[in-house]
Amino acid sequence: MNFVPNQDRVFGDLNPRQNSLAICEIISGKYLYEMNFLAKLKLQGKLFGYL
Repeated sequence: MNFVPNQDRVFGDLNPRQNSLAICEIISGKYLYEMNFLAKLKLQGKLFGYL
């Protein structure tokens, strides 16, 4: 998924609320992905710790 920094200027005529919601979805999606990644790392660390 490509994120365009000056998206607000390009799509300025569209609904600004919808635009900000899309940006929020991108940020929250990235955050959830990172949390999931960290959780997997912790789980792997525990598994390797028992070995």
